[in-house]
Amino acid sequence: MPGVTGACCEPTLRWYHGCGPVEEGMNVSTEGRFPAASAWQLEFARLIAFPTEPPLFLDQHWWQDLASRQPEDFVSTRKKHTHEDRGSFQGVVLTLRVDLSRVEWLIQPPVEFEESPGNFPTIGPFQEKVDWFVELLSPWMANSCPPLVRLAFAGKLLQAAATQQEAYRVLGAHLPAVNLDPNPNDFLFQVNRRRISTVVPGLPLNRISAWSKLNVALSIESPARTPFRWSDKCYSAVELDMNTAPDRAEVLPRESLPQLFRELASLGVEIAERGDIP
Repeated sequence: MPGVTGACCEPTLRWYHGCGPVEEGMNVSTEGRFPAASAWQLEFARLIAFPTEPPLFLDQHWWQDLASRQPEDFVSTRKKHTHEDRGSFQGVVLTLRVDLSRVEWLIQPPVEFEESPGNFPTIGPFQEKVDWFVELLSPWMANSCPPLVRLAFAGKLLQAAATQQEAYRVLGAHLPAVNLDPNPNDFLFQVNRRRISTVVPGLPLNRISAWSKLNVALSIESPARTPFRWSDKCYSAVELDMNTAPDRAEVLPRESLPQLFRELASLGVEIAERGDIP
């Protein structure tokens, strides 16, 4: 089981299959109707841009320009092949990573277990936060982004379930072509259904979604206190990767980049709302 262990009073997260009963339910009817889209919570979201030239050597202050001010927890790391700027911004942790081949903007939730003890940290309702993320980065794409050959939107969505069966009901509603009866012990389904962009004519877009049932064990370990573990939590999950296909070698039109990223994000929203559709 992969895990992350931090310093004193930092949480250790462990992911594994299987699910026991937990207290909290989710927005799914007992009649198997389609779940409300608002039940999805956003764990993280990414913009990934692939410039025509190595972006690592650009003289840029993109994080500071976007945030307008530098928070107290801001950290800037410079290594031989990677630059990373990271800090709190409007209720999320905002990270900018730049290496030899790509630029990545990432939003994640701050880890504050006092507000939601035992629950896996998320940013909030997925569509609201995805729209906010797109609006946040639109000025950077319009004014500061270097010329690109590829662009991607990625994110991960979670719905908490009271039981393993409930988690599979959510997945089954979004995957009508997949037989989940009887419920499997382990489940992972990935599919890519391409479309052609409506923003850049002729540009193929990959619509990759990976569906799974997850179990999360959350604990706090500290030398100063007895380790504490919350009850296991069960989740339906979908990881999204909407990207411009690598088949095309031409530079993406700069004036279309904000609209193109919005299109990629909207394709992810559509999958969350309507499930696996062509």
